[in-house]
Amino acid sequence: MAKTWAFQTRSWGRLGYTALEGSASFTDQTADFFLVVGAQHVSLDVHSLRGLTDKLLKLFTMILGEPDTGPAVVNIGELMDSLDEVLVNATWSFPPARRGDLLCELERLLGVESVSAGLSAREPGH
Repeated sequence: MAKTWAFQTRSWGRLGYTALEGSASFTDQTADFFLVVGAQHVSLDVHSLRGLTDKLLKLFTMILGEPDTGPAVVNIGELMDSLDEVLVNATWSFPPARRGDLLCELERLLGVESVSAGLSAREPGH
């Protein structure tokens, strides 16, 4: 049986950005993530076991390409002492004209119905 990802994602749009937050499960492991799609950038925070985080980043790389910065471990509080469970951040930039299509691809991947409230009516893709 092929291993597949399962996502539970909620989203909301604000002027200038759209946030997608949820969990990604692969086999018996789960990663919590927070993804922000701005006018010209994407920022991703993932909290999970490092191996699962790396797999999730590869999945996002298929849509976003290689990150401009990161992935970098964010050392905060009690997580500083953990070698296995980490918070990782990565960011990407893109031309503003690509935002609508990029957001649609991310929505499709994460199983989100529509987050077009964060897009202006002029943006392509919605």
